[in-house]
Amino acid sequence: LCTVNKLYNCLLDDICKDPCGVEMWKTLFNIDDNDFRIIWCNVNLFWKPAKCIELDYKILHNCIFTKSKFKRIGWSDDDLCDVCGSEIEDLLHMFINCDELLEFHNYLSELFVKLFENCDSDKISAVQSEHLLLFGFNWKMKGVNDCFVNFLLSTARYCIFRRRNIIMN
Repeated sequence: LCTVNKLYNCLLDDICKDPCGVEMWKTLFNIDDNDFRIIWCNVNLFWKPAKCIELDYKILHNCIFTKSKFKRIGWSDDDLCDVCGSEIEDLLHMFINCDELLEFHNYLSELFVKLFENCDSDKISAVQSEHLLLFGFNWKMKGVNDCFVNFLLSTARYCIFRRRNIIMN
């Protein structure tokens, strides 16, 4: 016997597919579906500025035009990062691996050490800093204002992106 709920779920399974960016992130950072639901909720928080929401959406979909994408579609002759000039600019390089971001990443790390110093949880030590910067703070922890942390991380991503665009132009 087929219920409406079963039919609806069958239709959704056939019609709805995860964006290709989601599959890339799942593979790269070993993220499961439950974690991704929380990440999607963090993208669309009402108190974030629209520019941050848009950037977070583009990061999750892996649809930011990087130099490697520009070269692939023939809009650029090279795919080197305009900021550091030494490595291929893809999304991970833009936000995580660029040598010119080292001081900024160190500043963020020191800030988070201060924010999390009074927490009695070992969750934060198990999290990769790359995961935290790209996807935000995805769990509740006593003594930590997760909304503030996610706002801070979203603003940090926007600053990195904006700095890169200013240098490119």
